[in-house]
Amino acid sequence: MKISTKLISMLTLSLSLGATAAVAQTKITVAYTAVSEFMPVFVAKERGFFSKRGLDVTPQQLALSGVMPAALQSGSVQIAGAASPVLLQANDSGLEMVGIAGTSVHSKDSKAIGLVVRNDGKITQASDLIGKKIAVPGLNAALHIIGRKWLSDQGVDPRQVSFVEGAFPQMGDMLKGGSIDAAVTADPFLGRIVDSGSGTLLSQLAPDLPAGFSNMLYMTTRSWQEKNSKAIEDFRAALSEALEFAAANPEEAQADMGKYLKIPAPVLAKLAKPSYKVALNSDELQFWADTMREQNMLERAPDLKALVAE
Repeated sequence: MKISTKLISMLTLSLSLGATAAVAQTKITVAYTAVSEFMPVFVAKERGFFSKRGLDVTPQQLALSGVMPAALQSGSVQIAGAASPVLLQANDSGLEMVGIAGTSVHSKDSKAIGLVVRNDGKITQASDLIGKKIAVPGLNAALHIIGRKWLSDQGVDPRQVSFVEGAFPQMGDMLKGGSIDAAVTADPFLGRIVDSGSGTLLSQLAPDLPAGFSNMLYMTTRSWQEKNSKAIEDFRAALSEALEFAAANPEEAQADMGKYLKIPAPVLAKLAKPSYKVALNSDELQFWADTMREQNMLERAPDLKALVAE
């Protein structure tokens, strides 16, 4: 029996389209900042945990968590890793954002954040900071919120301190140069400041904060979340597999993280390890909601359950 050229062409086209559909993947750009909380994304990308689930993920580094809502709104990224307060602030300002996964939760044993001061020895307790200038990476960002809470808990009115913005990499030089008196910072910059002698650690901060709140999270627009429930489920599963891989292969995971954070291996080795947790629960946002309300950062009490996707 002869098969016509037209039939052969149709069969070839059909097979080609079927093969294309089989390998088609959901393209997702994931924004992140240069912190170790996002290690699972890097491992999942490098080890193929995303691609085997049909996700074509491109990690994209952005400078600060505060720019993530704008990046999501513009559509330039589909998922953004951000400090947890960013989600609350975005929704309080009228944006429809939702948390879809966690990165880590706060541990009182953490050494990843701290308050460093100038080396002249004049600041030895919280009250010595009255009238002084403290740098934070972003005004009203997570570390600014934590810095104000720590001062308040120590009996110092945060309004008696002058907070200024200072980029993480410049904080050490700002301390040495005298343009600031203290800085609220985080790894790897915290370790660099102390190890280089640019500043002195006044407080680790972590032990004075409650355990279990969400440090950072992955967020997206509500419209994208509603249209991509399967992709989100696969995204979470890939992160969980990445954590399992990292636990069994710490050196390989560290190398994957170094590739994206562009941090030398000796510095990476000294980074404080976050308490990683992929599942995100609404009660893990309660600390931020309460603290931000105390600091008059939110106009209304947020519906935390509505801010976390199932």
